[in-house]
Amino acid sequence: MFRPKHFFKYGLVMLGLLLSHATVSQAMVNSLPVDLSLEANGQSNQITITPDEPLTVTISATALPTFTVLQPMDWWIVTSTPFGLFSYDGNTRGFVEGLALAEQVPLINDGKSLKVLDQVHLPLGSYRLYFGADLQANGALDTSLGYVQLNVDVVPTQAKTIRYLSNFKDDVDGWIGGFADLPVDADLEIYELAFGYETLPADLELSGSAPMLQGHNRSDDLFMFMKRAVSGLKPNTSYYAMFTIDVASNAAAGSMGIGGAPGEAVYLKAGVSITDPLLINTEGYWQISIDKGNQAVGGTNMVLLGNVAVETEEDKYKVKTLSNSEPFEFTTDSTGMIWLVIGSDSGFEGFTRLYYPDIKVTFEEKSK
Repeated sequence: MFRPKHFFKYGLVMLGLLLSHATVSQAMVNSLPVDLSLEANGQSNQITITPDEPLTVTISATALPTFTVLQPMDWWIVTSTPFGLFSYDGNTRGFVEGLALAEQVPLINDGKSLKVLDQVHLPLGSYRLYFGADLQANGALDTSLGYVQLNVDVVPTQAKTIRYLSNFKDDVDGWIGGFADLPVDADLEIYELAFGYETLPADLELSGSAPMLQGHNRSDDLFMFMKRAVSGLKPNTSYYAMFTIDVASNAAAGSMGIGGAPGEAVYLKAGVSITDPLLINTEGYWQISIDKGNQAVGGTNMVLLGNVAVETEEDKYKVKTLSNSEPFEFTTDSTGMIWLVIGSDSGFEGFTRLYYPDIKVTFEEKSK
């Protein structure tokens, strides 16, 4: 078990700090005079783990057989930890507190590899591991000295389930509005496009303000959307997303309209993109840079939730809650940041104004 004052039952050591105490000016940084490598969980540069993930550190021969592994030489393994400096003892195959003298005992007896650490539940913090060697076995730092460094960062464990909420009590909460599927040279005045933080209609049971999107679908295919960057997910990890969207609409169910019904032909979608959804000019039309599908069909980046038809009279606004029936799967990139996208894809060739008083998204990490 890991104990800060008795660091690593099996051991490690690092050399970089030793150089500050030496007169050697020609040390070969990130270069060893022997055919060996220092690796943590199979990586030789930098890794990030959580306390519940194991850390396995090995020194391995990179070319076999290698006579330099078994011949006498000076070597050190040293680590800088959040609670002090520790050195590896070649005789006991364990760690001692502080800086130790160079070792001359055989490093790898079988000529293949040495496991210096295999442990879980490391305390949070940054660990800098160094392995150094020179071929003059005299217990001193010589000009043939070379060393490699390995960085290990232990970060807090993230929850398997992450919940995101925007209830828009004060502002649009970072959401950005946009419009796609219309001509680049369109007369914007007749499209009546608008996005803003507006007071909710007086006939709603809710009070306060919320993001509002409106537009007149002159192109028979207007997409009105909001997007927002969200961070905090694990990098390079697959998730399932469940959306719960409250939309305020005054499109009465069963009504007739040009091109389609004002409620049933306006489709609400939600999704995730790992890149910023931007407007691109495609053959004279503004289109969004992600795959949203078209109208009643979802796409790679967006799933169909339903339509905006509500049971109402006299064009009074009602809140409708829509969710996806199946989890929406996506995978983060190396940053862990994503873009949420909410929007209405319209086949109704008329005017639509929608409010979004509440948006909830649950991210569930996919089991490996």
